[in-house]
Amino acid sequence: MSLQDNPASVEAVINVRQDVDSVKSNLDGVAWIIESVFKRFRTLFHMCALLPLYLVASFCLGTALTPGILLTRWIYSSTQDLPSLLHWWLVSCSVAAAYFSYGLCMVLVIPLANFVLRTNLKEWRGTYYSLPIIRWYIHNGLTCFLRYTFLELMTPTPFNILYFV
Repeated sequence: MSLQDNPASVEAVINVRQDVDSVKSNLDGVAWIIESVFKRFRTLFHMCALLPLYLVASFCLGTALTPGILLTRWIYSSTQDLPSLLHWWLVSCSVAAAYFSYGLCMVLVIPLANFVLRTNLKEWRGTYYSLPIIRWYIHNGLTCFLRYTFLELMTPTPFNILYFV
């Protein structure tokens, strides 16, 4: 019998309290040492955890921006002989198109980065400063990066399904 079949068991699991600020680790071996250091030096761990996330996000951002920047550069160089107003209007339109190109590329790049980094997530409940949280941290960081820069414009369109492919 599973937890879903027995509502009393589900409520018992939900009501279990965990000390999310615990400095003790439940792991063994080297993982115990690493997690104990994480929990003891939380601020330092948080700062160090941001650096790889920024590196991955920068790689994803650079990859997604490349087509739009190339388009803008091509429009800029190929319209220089046109009248100034028309030239800058076309460059402005290419910048707007670059933003949409960025968004569509990010929708493809972020899931690819999550796949390559093996952030395949499973249900998990535990303390904030622990080893299993790293996968959630990277996945959520990349997802929020996309969410707050472009996803709101794409949610009501059929293109949003691309993120979940």
